[in-house]
Amino acid sequence: TSKIRYGLQLFGKVRYSDEDPTNEDFTGLQTLQNKMMRLITGISLKDRVSTKKLLERTNALSVNQINAQIKIQEIWKAINIKDYPVTVQKHSVQDSMTSTRACTSGKLQESGKSVITQKTCKNDAIILWNSIPKHVQSCKSLNEIKTHAKNFVKTLPI
Repeated sequence: TSKIRYGLQLFGKVRYSDEDPTNEDFTGLQTLQNKMMRLITGISLKDRVSTKKLLERTNALSVNQINAQIKIQEIWKAINIKDYPVTVQKHSVQDSMTSTRACTSGKLQESGKSVITQKTCKNDAIILWNSIPKHVQSCKSLNEIKTHAKNFVKTLPI
């Protein structure tokens, strides 16, 4: 799992629903993770156990969920750790000249509007951060965000 986690957030966007397109790289990684979980649990492919059941049995997250968890934690660190190398900006009244919902809700500002910028992992992480519940965003410690992020990402598709 640590091998899968390393650099995963750079590979692609988080899937928020089953209707979102799948990422071929994630599909391949998920297949490898499934093989690993079957090996650990002694369940063979012919047993026809679903990925969801394997994840529950091993208390693991899917590749998509791990991607989301990493991105949530990185944005939390960018907001809460001084001199963290990743920086984020909240919407402000000066940006739009009027007070918008994004300004008053404390949403983070996306990196840019170009197609290239919108495809970056940081931009995807900001979009994800803006969609998570306030109680997750308001975590005060790294351990707390890890726990709440894990609980949240389990609601995302495999």
